[in-house]
Amino acid sequence: MSEESKCNCQHCGGHIAFPSEAAGQDVACPHCGGETTLVLPQVRKVNPDSNALVPRDELKSEMPDATKVLIGIIGIAIVAISLALIVHHQNEAAQAERNWKEAITPRTSYTEQVEEEQVAREKHQDYIHWEATNGIAEGEFVYATNLLSSQMPTLTNTAIEWLQKAADQGYQPAIELLGENQPKSQLDSIDNFLWENRGTDLSETENDLTSTYNPAVFNGERYMIYDRSITIANGKIVLKAEDKIHNDDNQELTDLTSKEAANNKIDFEIGKEAQITPIFEKFLEWAATAKENNVENFQKQIICVTNSFGGTLGSAQAIRTYTFSWQDGQANLIVSDSSRDSVAGFSTEDVFSYQKLLLRLPQMKQKLADAIRNKEAQKNLFH
Repeated sequence: MSEESKCNCQHCGGHIAFPSEAAGQDVACPHCGGETTLVLPQVRKVNPDSNALVPRDELKSEMPDATKVLIGIIGIAIVAISLALIVHHQNEAAQAERNWKEAITPRTSYTEQVEEEQVAREKHQDYIHWEATNGIAEGEFVYATNLLSSQMPTLTNTAIEWLQKAADQGYQPAIELLGENQPKSQLDSIDNFLWENRGTDLSETENDLTSTYNPAVFNGERYMIYDRSITIANGKIVLKAEDKIHNDDNQELTDLTSKEAANNKIDFEIGKEAQITPIFEKFLEWAATAKENNVENFQKQIICVTNSFGGTLGSAQAIRTYTFSWQDGQANLIVSDSSRDSVAGFSTEDVFSYQKLLLRLPQMKQKLADAIRNKEAQKNLFH
């Protein structure tokens, strides 16, 4: 049987018993798990008087009993602390493993998570729509911004209507969002007044009417009435073209454009008529050039205008394209509008009529502003 020796762990100080022939080997400490080298204990010390080695048993015999007790207590304390640290380390490792397993183990499947999120979104949207339809300003505003953020140009008009409803109730975010699309600093005093009172039910309209008699086309004595109008209402200016058949008594017989009436117009906001004037001028210039040079049929884009609704929601845009069309000697202005998903055509005569009507616009604005002020003044009489 081999002789047994003992040494201390170089990490935790714990006692390690081992066969003497294993001295010098690196082993894992049974207490802390750290790697330590097995060493034989010194058995003798140097005698300061004779420079000779003293046996270890003699050293022990010379040690006082109190010192032995103290050393024993210290050794026990070191072992206890080491054991406590080992247990604590093991507990921490076990808890970390449990946390990791919980993190990588899904509580529900991915499909179930998607379905739950979808149901939650739908419930939230239903609640927002309920608020909006019940006249709650915050709901109207959130519903409008949701429509704008959908990046569907066909929804921008609807979204602006909901924003307007919220703004009419004094909801400040809606007022500010609408204001971003119509900076007051760029409007004169009349335009400012009309914009601030865009919720009024008052409007102002001017017409340019012409009539044509053509029995070959209409199979009898009937007249074609060309009605070109300009209207100011709700912060917008609308140029509209309608063609109708009347009899000799000026009674309307048929509305030729009933299916296209909604599309057969050009609208723009108060204060932005300066944008449409150069378009009309360019159209008439190209029409005269095409006629003078007897050119082949062609189409050419005049301008493409992008209107963004709100700086923070710039992704919601309405794109309107103005295109010059020359077909068989006739010029037409083609206007396509992504917000209404519509296309409308206007002749050279229409553009001439619109130019004349735009000249009346300043007087129309003043007349409408006076009417709004008068209406408000009459309301104040009964406060």
